[in-house]
Amino acid sequence: MSTASTTPAGNTTNPQSFVIGTPKTQFTIASEGAHEATLVKIVDLGTVETEWGTKKKVKFIWEIVENGKTVEVHQRFNQTMHEKSALRKAVRAILGRDPGATYDVMKLLGAKVTIIVQHNEHEGTVYANVVAMVRAGGNGNNGNSTPVAAANVHGLNITDDDLPENLRA
Repeated sequence: MSTASTTPAGNTTNPQSFVIGTPKTQFTIASEGAHEATLVKIVDLGTVETEWGTKKKVKFIWEIVENGKTVEVHQRFNQTMHEKSALRKAVRAILGRDPGATYDVMKLLGAKVTIIVQHNEHEGTVYANVVAMVRAGGNGNNGNSTPVAAANVHGLNITDDDLPENLRA
């Protein structure tokens, strides 16, 4: 008598070994370049182990529309409003002014900005990273917006064609 059985789908199984894996999820990622984005969610990631030690992290989730479909772009920051931190630079870009040493980031929900997305590959997966952002509607400087980097921009290859018309040279 055999110890193997047949599943409803007709697959033969061995009761001593039934390995089930997790398929790699395919996400739709934003294309590279400039996108109008809305901040739809802010997530406290708590304490996260990084290559520089344990850090408290927060994630901004931006929504953009591409080809009629909504796509999310995620952006992570250390939870610090130090004057040189990426989070403070991002909040400054969203508000159009310096937020100071403390700020309730939940007030940013619904904010609209132009984000610059660049693709980066890590361990065979391509990620869409926000490398810069521009406050929507200008910063009080006669309606002209000024780009402010919100992350590491080394190797950024953006031409005038990638930017909204009001930022082109």
